[in-house]
Amino acid sequence: MAVVHNCMLSLVSYYLLLNLSEDLKVELKMRNKGIVKMLVKTLDRENVELLILVISFLKKLSIFVENKNDMASTLIIQFFGTVWKFI
Repeated sequence: MAVVHNCMLSLVSYYLLLNLSEDLKVELKMRNKGIVKMLVKTLDRENVELLILVISFLKKLSIFVENKNDMASTLIIQFFGTVWKFI
């Protein structure tokens, strides 16, 4: 039960952050706080809705080279192998 609530809280929180990141200044602050690493760590969850949201968020963030470098440094490719089995 607690896992479901935690997953829903993560879903709502990331959805809110995704909407807030429309402002480039806010997105830069998120990047400085390590949002890319947090999103990549979330890719090991099993909730399909959460995975789709996180991948969409990472896609949006990948417009900037700095975020791409952060994604590469966290070995994001290994997580996509686990994501495909849920989608």
